[in-house]
Amino acid sequence: MPDDRNSAGKVDGLVAVVTGGATGIGRAIAERFVAEGAHVVVGQLGAERAAQVAGASTEELDVREEEGVERFVTGVVEHHGRLDVLVNNAALTGPPVLAPLLEHSPQLFRDVMETNLMGTFLMTKAAARAMIAGGRPGRVINLASIDSFVAEEFAAGYVASKAGLLGLTRASAVELAPHRITVNAIAPGQIFTEAGAAANEMVGGQAFAYRHYRAGPLGEGGEPGDVAAVAAFLASAESRWISGSTVVVDGGYLAS
Repeated sequence: MPDDRNSAGKVDGLVAVVTGGATGIGRAIAERFVAEGAHVVVGQLGAERAAQVAGASTEELDVREEEGVERFVTGVVEHHGRLDVLVNNAALTGPPVLAPLLEHSPQLFRDVMETNLMGTFLMTKAAARAMIAGGRPGRVINLASIDSFVAEEFAAGYVASKAGLLGLTRASAVELAPHRITVNAIAPGQIFTEAGAAANEMVGGQAFAYRHYRAGPLGEGGEPGDVAAVAAFLASAESRWISGSTVVVDGGYLAS
């Protein structure tokens, strides 16, 4: 990634990976990057069944498997010549991760942590090595949540994983700074996606609604594109002096 202020706010020509980019926020980020001229690779579990993002390629990726992650990143570099931006969006979320604490199984907790936190760790390591080998600045963007700051009912594993992402973001930012790789997080609040809508269905026989998905001062909720706009900025040369930070996109909910 050239350190060129003329490319401020643009990802034109960059090679970007978006994990879990076939739906929701990840898809919006992939589409925004494509629209701005980036070469985008969507890493998706079940890629053959995933909805395709126009202008992007979609490749099979299970972020929990270290060898598969290494093969995926190697393939991106072999095909495109480099890797400039990694967006760690893949996560277990919605109804599959919800259970009251006293019924929250250890296996469910492990599954959520392996995808949401371990997967981000593995992808960051592999992508950072590729960026360093390429000798260019790089960007890593982690999708956290307002649940990184406040707790939710029925989501102990999810909350723990998203809180852990902030620590991983800061630790990665410190260690990768000498290589001109920035690492930041985005923490969305109420964003209207299919997963968010499904989470408001019945869970464990109880009516469930994310408490923090109430309206903030700016209104009832945001769109995936609101998060994508922040991701585009953090991927650009204009964000070169920002690292280890978390941008909250919640319509002011936490502030209120």
